[in-house]
Amino acid sequence: MLNLPPITLRLRSFKLIDRVALAFLVLCSILFGTACGLLFVYVGDLPEIRALETYRPNVVTEMYADDGQLVGSFALQ
Repeated sequence: MLNLPPITLRLRSFKLIDRVALAFLVLCSILFGTACGLLFVYVGDLPEIRALETYRPNVVTEMYADDGQLVGSFALQ
């Protein structure tokens, strides 16, 4: 039979570069997931393009003073 040396498994310790790279990848994953989640939430509230083409804003109420100067303008959104 063959006389083979025993197999040993050694885990190397993380060096500083490895820890920084791992932290960077985890941070990028968190930021990417957050961005995707926010995009998913806010895209559902956006109106369709056709609705924007036919959009007509409400009438603006303008108040004038006795001398004709504009005092204020009010509108409901």
